[in-house]
Order: sequence, then structure tokens, then C-alpha cells
Amino acid sequence: MAGLDNLPGKGRDSGAMRLERTNRINAEHGAKGPFLKAQWSGRNSASGCNCRRAAGRPDIPSFPALLLCAVLAGSCSAPPQPAAGRPAAQPEESSQPSSDVRSLLRDTEEQLRILFRTARGDPAYAAARVHARKAGVLVTKYGAAPAALEKARGEINLARSETNLIGIARTAPQIPALREEGYFSENDGSWQPFLCYCPPAARRGEKRPLIVYLHGYSPYLDIVNWTSIPSNLLALTESEQCLMAAPFGRGNTDFQGIGEQDVLRVISETRRRFPVDDDRVFLAGISMGGMGAWAIGCHYPHLFAGLIILAGRGDYYEWHEVDRDSLPSWKQRLIDTDFALRLLQNLEHVPVYCAHGIDDSLVPIREARRIVAAAKEAGVNVKYIEIEGFDHWIFEEVFARDDLRQWLRATSRQWPKSFTYAAFHPRYNQCYWLAHLEVLKNANPARVQVRTEDGRTTIRASGIRSISIDTACLPPGVKPEEIVCEGAQLSPDIPPPPCPTGPVREAFLSPFAFIFEGDPSDSKSAASFKTRCMEWLQYAQSWPTVINRPSEKDLASYNIFLFGEPEHSALIRRVLQNSPVKITDAHFAIGSRTFERKGRGLYAIFPNPWNPRRLAVIQCGEPWGLHAAPNHRYDFLPDFIIYSDYADPDGSNHADLAGFWNENWNVDE
Repeated sequence: MAGLDNLPGKGRDSGAMRLERTNRINAEHGAKGPFLKAQWSGRNSASGCNCRRAAGRPDIPSFPALLLCAVLAGSCSAPPQPAAGRPAAQPEESSQPSSDVRSLLRDTEEQLRILFRTARGDPAYAAARVHARKAGVLVTKYGAAPAALEKARGEINLARSETNLIGIARTAPQIPALREEGYFSENDGSWQPFLCYCPPAARRGEKRPLIVYLHGYSPYLDIVNWTSIPSNLLALTESEQCLMAAPFGRGNTDFQGIGEQDVLRVISETRRRFPVDDDRVFLAGISMGGMGAWAIGCHYPHLFAGLIILAGRGDYYEWHEVDRDSLPSWKQRLIDTDFALRLLQNLEHVPVYCAHGIDDSLVPIREARRIVAAAKEAGVNVKYIEIEGFDHWIFEEVFARDDLRQWLRATSRQWPKSFTYAAFHPRYNQCYWLAHLEVLKNANPARVQVRTEDGRTTIRASGIRSISIDTACLPPGVKPEEIVCEGAQLSPDIPPPPCPTGPVREAFLSPFAFIFEGDPSDSKSAASFKTRCMEWLQYAQSWPTVINRPSEKDLASYNIFLFGEPEHSALIRRVLQNSPVKITDAHFAIGSRTFERKGRGLYAIFPNPWNPRRLAVIQCGEPWGLHAAPNHRYDFLPDFIIYSDYADPDGSNHADLAGFWNENWNVDE
């Protein structure tokens, strides 16, 4: 089956047309040869990964190669032009056998390791690591296939020639206009890719609008084959002289959790490397990316001038045709955190351009109509268009529309005197000139309403302990001395970051490690641990940091994940020591609630006993998420859950007891 966003449909041009445009763009901007192949299908691919051992050395790949799930797809293209006076890496002959390509890759990786300490923060070095990572995926899984070797050789050549560009601005003329960039993720020690287009005006130093493009879902998407941009989006950015950045989003994460974090990092990296007009940043998404654009826009409205949502959904309950009140409150809270429906008031000052095919067979038109109606009711300025005669694949059609072009030209970021903002998690703690909101842990949701009338500004807050105001960024008409706050304390300074909190997925958002305490010769425990690692790989397209028999320094340096039983794990016993969770030979207990241990499992998050600024996650008993899709495995993990080995309709294990700790990491009975 082809990927959902890669199926043929109306309004799509061919991959050949897209490749022709990409090569022309780079040629016109001074880059020789096809740098990126604009491709759609990727139908022969599976999951990609970055297998490595991390304990203190995130730059060295070395975990067992058999665990790599690579793909036979992706781009093999000519390297960028080197800086003047620097020798370019020469392409290798395609007739070399597999062993020579592997040897070339090892040599390239060794050269990159040598450069790590001095060049780690350089964009060219990050791009080189991304290309080397892609080559490793290709060689490891399909090293004997000539096509894979050719693609791997191309990625190696790109990695080698990127090292010639270290220290050179990314707007320099010898660097292709459309290219694959990268950055280092401290979370799991991986090099993450993103695509970027830099127009001539930005190369001249002019601040230009930025379109951040979120891709759609495909079950075959991975780091090798993901580089696909609609041809008419490239045409739009080219004609309007817009910068464009396309995050990988860790694959099919729905741009939630670590996927959302990737989007924010790509925006930050693009602003650091290129002259971005901060008042003209647009978040655009197709299909799954449209769903991400709705939610990320609601979480961070102050970052965006507007949203462009094509064939996307924003309402979990309409998607799954489930009544919200039929779900337990802890599931409602997890859903409401990640989806836009109950946060739409946050978009009061962020215009939305939304288009949908009337005959959409993947995201039915009723879903678009539902979220658009809810947005308008919340006061959002939505331009909504239904495309007659089109199924899901409306992307080329819409990116070519003149009304979209005119909408972009007329739209810029607002900085309002009056607004409303709601958040379901302390991580969402800033909005416009409210520089910091100290959101209470279990606010459901926290809410702040700002109203300015007759020179007086009133802030009404609930679920928020304190509010800090950036007086340097106040809009006209708002005077610091005329601001009063009800329901929260006004703080002159931004408080230090609070200790981290749950749910479980939060532990993935800063450096984390999977800890293996067992004996590697114990095949049963090693196989179980390997499965947990593979689950992260399937979810986030990278191998987790793995530490075998950690030191106390290791345990204090990471959010730690411990898998196993307390009878065999001194570390699990230490984590549980002062917690409300008790595990006996026969029972799991949380507070006063006790459940038979047989046929059940436990997943829970706690403060890290070795470092209160880090987290500790344990999983005991029956495995979690065997019935869930790989990209939804971690969706329904709150702070704690005792679960059975059978599944609810959403694919998650049925919960016997689940919920969230209070601010003292205890349970409210």
C-alpha cells in the first residue's frame, strides 16, 4: 500500500516535474547539479534509524547493526560547490563493491568524529552528519543492492563536501538555494534533518517571510525518503521570495511531543541561519501536518502571522467519532493538550487559511467543517475554501491559488492589547507580551484573559500561580503602571524553571536514556530491552541513548527509563522508595488502590532520585502498547497507569487505574 499522502490523485504534478523545478531553482541560484530530488513516492521504504551507543559519547554510532531498519529510497545527488580555495570531495565510482562503500563511510564518520568538538554547532557540520546518517541507514540494511550503494555513495559525497563549507554563512552563493540542513538533538543524541529554501533576497541580507511546511503522514516515511515538497509550494516561495523550512518532525509523530519540539527547533535554527522577518512567519501543513499546524498554532500563537491548513483535521473526537464525555478524564486531558479543539480561542489574533477537498476520502469534509465552525465560534478569522472535484490531494491546486498568494501578502503577525490564552500543561507558558506564565500542574486548563480598555489593562487568570510581563514588548496603549492582575501574582522577574513533570512522554523532551541493568548474555531480558528500544525507533526514527550498567553520573545526567521488575532491579527499587507506588509479589498498589499483578502492567513517571531536575520512568509487568500503531504508542500514558493486557478501542491498554500526580508527586484520593 502506498503512503496516504503519496497516493496518486487530482491536482498533483509528477515527480519528474518537481525534480525539474528543484534542479532549476538550485541552478538559478548558483548551485551546480541536482542537490535535492523532489520526490513523492517512497513506496519501498520502512523505518530509518540512527543506531548508536550514547553513554557520554552521543557522536559515535555503535549499537548492533542488525537493529537498523533502513530503506531503499531517498535522494542521491551532487554535492554543493565548495568554498574558494578548498578542495571538493570527489565522487566515488559507482562500480565499487559494498565493502569499499562501507569503508568509505567509516572513514567519513571518523573524519566527522574528529571535527565534532570544534564544529559541532556549525550548520555545515550538522548537514554532513545528517548525510552520513542517511548513508549508514542505506548501507546497513541494503548494502548489497546496487541502487542502495549508489544512493549511499551520493550521501557520503554530500557529507564530505559539507565539511568544506564549515564556517561559511548559509546564505553564501556557493550553497544551494534548496538544501537539506540539520541539527543535533540532545534528547537522544541524534542528528535531525530539515529542508530549507533561501531566496535571492534573503541571500542579499533582506529579512524575508518564512513558511514552515509540515508534511503529511505515510507509513513508509523515514529519514532517507522524506524529502518531498509540493512543486507549487516551491513556486510560491520562489515568486514571493519567502524562506521555506520543512521539519522532519521525527516522522509520523503527528507533530506532537518530540515532533512539536522538532518544529520549534527548526524555526529557531532557521532564524539563526537566515534573515527571517519575525512578523511574517507562517505555519503550513498538509493532512497530518495540517493537524499539527492547528495544534502548534494554538500552543504558540505569538510566533505566527498565520496558519495554512490543507486537508487537515483538528478535532480528535470528530476524527474517532467518539463522545468526549464517554472517555475517562485523564484521556480527555491528554487529548485536549495535543489537539486544537479546546484551545481555539488562542488563535483570536492568528488568521487561518483552510482548504479541503469536498470528496476527501481520508479526512472527510465533515471534519474540516466541524473544526472551522468551532474556530469561527471562538472568534478566529478563518478563510475557508472547499475544493470541488478533489479528493485528499489538493496541495498542488491550493498552493497555486492567487487568493492564497494575496492572503500571504496581506497577513502579518499581530501583537494585541487584548487576548485570551489557555494551556493544559506547564510547558505552554508564554503568550505575546506575557513573558512567563507559572501554570499549575493540574490546571485543566489554565487560562488568562487580557483586556485593555480606556488605557487600563486587566489580566484575569485561573490555574496560574504567577505572571511575568515583558515591559519592553508591550503594544501601544498598554502601560505597565496601568496593569492589574486578578487570580495570579504579577512577578517582576521570570522565575527559575520549575522541576520537570509528567506525563510520561515529557521525559522524551530533554536528554533521556534507556537503562539496561541485566546481563547481555541473558537472552530473554536482552530481547525484551531490545524491543523497548525498537519501539522508540519506530516512533521517533532514531535509536535511543542506551546505557548498560550506568554510573551515578549517568543516572543524574538523563531522564532515565527503566524496564523490568523491582525484584531484579535495584534502580527501580530506588525510584519507588519514597513514592506512592508499592509493588509486592502479588500486587500493584497506588495510594489505597490495589490490583492483582498477574496479567497487568505498570507505567509511571517520578522525580529522578539522582537529580531532581531530571525524571525517572519505570515500566513493569505486561508490555505496553502492543495493540497501538507505532506512531501512537505513547499517546495515552499519563503520569501513572496500571493496565491490563487487552486493548481499548483506541489501541491503548485498558486502564484499571490512571491519572496524574499532584504537585507533591502524590495521588489525590
